[in-house]
Amino acid sequence: MHLILAILATSGLLLVKSEPSGANIIVDSVSNGETPRLVTGLDADIPHKLILRKAGYRDAEVRFKFNGRVPVCVSEKLVLDSGIIQINTEPQGAEVTVNGVVRGKSPLLVRDVPKGRSTVKIKLDGFKDVVEGISVNAGDEQTLNFVLSGLPGTLALSSVPHGARFYLNGVPKGQGPLVLAGLDPGEYEVRAELDGYDPETRRISLDGGGAKSEEFILVNNQGRLEVRTSPAGASVIFDGVNLGTTVTHDEMSEFSDVFHINNVASGEHTLVVRKDGYGESVRHPRIKTGKTSKANVRLKRAFVPNVEITTLNGKVRGVLVRNSPEYMEIEVSMGVVRPFPKSDIRKVEYLDGK
Repeated sequence: MHLILAILATSGLLLVKSEPSGANIIVDSVSNGETPRLVTGLDADIPHKLILRKAGYRDAEVRFKFNGRVPVCVSEKLVLDSGIIQINTEPQGAEVTVNGVVRGKSPLLVRDVPKGRSTVKIKLDGFKDVVEGISVNAGDEQTLNFVLSGLPGTLALSSVPHGARFYLNGVPKGQGPLVLAGLDPGEYEVRAELDGYDPETRRISLDGGGAKSEEFILVNNQGRLEVRTSPAGASVIFDGVNLGTTVTHDEMSEFSDVFHINNVASGEHTLVVRKDGYGESVRHPRIKTGKTSKANVRLKRAFVPNVEITTLNGKVRGVLVRNSPEYMEIEVSMGVVRPFPKSDIRKVEYLDGK
C-alpha cells in the first residue's frame, strides 16, 4: 500500500494539444499517441523532452518538468515544413500528379508538398500532357493555372451523291470524300456544295485527339424546261447561252418539236426565243425542284423588208415571197403581197446581202 502511494506521488499529468491536431506525441523517445491527448504515468521528479511530429510540418520540441501534481499543458502551433499548391486547369477535370503520386482532379488544393523542387504533371484525355517543375519553400502557398492545349483531331467528310466541294470556315478544302487531319479541337463551320443541289452547312464540334465522320445528304434542286416554238427554226437562248434551234418533224403542226432543257436549277430564269423575220420573245420561267415546266412560245411575225426593186413606176421595198422567171412576188406591207412582172423591173437590190 505504501509502495502504491509512493508511485502515485511521483507521477505527473501532461495535456498535449497541437494545431493542426493529429501530431505524434513523443516523450523521451517514447510515442504516446496523437494530439490532443492526456498523457499519464510520467515521472514527476525528472525533466522531460516532448517532440510533436506530423508529416509536412517541422518537429516541435518542448522541454518540461512537473511541479508536484500540478498538470502540465502544452499547446503548439506547428510550422509547415512543406507547401500548399492550388492547381487550376482549363478545362477542369484533369488528373494532377505531384512527384509521381496522383493527388486528384483539378481544380485541386494539394497539401504537404515537400520543400525544394517538385514536379507537377497534368493529364486530360484529348489534351497534351503538361509537365512543370516548381520550387517550394516551407510554408509556401502557390497557385498554378494551366490552359491545356488540345490534341489535333481528324474530320472525314463525304456526300451523297459523291463529289461535293467542301469548305471549312469558308476556306475551300477540296472535293469529297476527303479526310482533314491535324485540326485543333473546337467548333467548325462545314459547307458542302454540288451543282444542281442545295448547299448544306453544319457546325461541327471536334474534340481534342478525336476522329469524326460527317456525311452530307444533299437535296436535288433541279428541274426541267420543255420549249416549243411557233414557227420552228427559232433559236433558244437560256440564261444568256444559245442552246440551239427548234425543229419540227410534222410540217402540219403549228408548233415545233419539244426542245428539252435539262438539269435546271430551281428559281427564276430568262428564256429568249429569236427567229429572223419575227419579233423576239422574252420570258422568265420559274423552275421548281423535281418538276417539268413548259413554255409554248408563239412568235409574232415582223415586217422587215429584205428587197428593194426599181420599176417603171418607181422604187418598192418589201419582203420577197416568191421569185419566178416571170414575176417577183413581194409583200409590200404586213399581209399584202403584190406580183411584179420581171419585164417592168429595172433593178433588184437585196437588203439582207443575199
